[in-house]
Amino acid sequence: TSATSTPLFATAGLFASSTSHFANGDFAGKLGVGTTPPFALLSVHATSTTNFSTLFAVSSTSAGGGSDTTLFVVNKNGNVGIGTTNPGGLLNENNGTLALSASGNARIAINSTSNNAGFVLAESGTARYSIASYNGGNFTIYDDVANTDRLFISSTGKIGLGTTSPYAKLSVGGDIVGTNITATGTLPVAGNTGLQGAPS
Repeated sequence: TSATSTPLFATAGLFASSTSHFANGDFAGKLGVGTTPPFALLSVHATSTTNFSTLFAVSSTSAGGGSDTTLFVVNKNGNVGIGTTNPGGLLNENNGTLALSASGNARIAINSTSNNAGFVLAESGTARYSIASYNGGNFTIYDDVANTDRLFISSTGKIGLGTTSPYAKLSVGGDIVGTNITATGTLPVAGNTGLQGAPS
């Protein structure tokens, strides 16, 4: 090709429904689909009048000419789907397992600018539990069905069970039953309650 941007069209291996959808490549070896000029090695662009909901897809066909299986898609809203053709968020994985591996530490970093970061555990599309950090370092395991905190850890390290206002290292808003409870120091009892044995 010349040193200026020149449209290139594939005669085999690449297909387009019309020349308006398959755009051009330039002297740097970039390929543009729906865009002139492309800004990356492969640029795919959708306009407000684009009828395609999916911009990019990778699929496979099983041996013997079986049905196609879509492995990976990017829709025109920027959502990425793995194992699904209709991602409902920025990243939607529908194959059951998302694996991370590294030679050192493998971590998932979640950062929020609104002082509330976490993730939701759901079953069949229904949120069950949320695990989150909020309000300056408080940590909670939240029951989305019962709308209550099951476990709360304050930013100062105090743990609350059944309460989000722990006043000691461990505060329990409810009954405690145990076979053996050992105190290495004093065991104060607040209020009019006392210690008693569990019912037989």
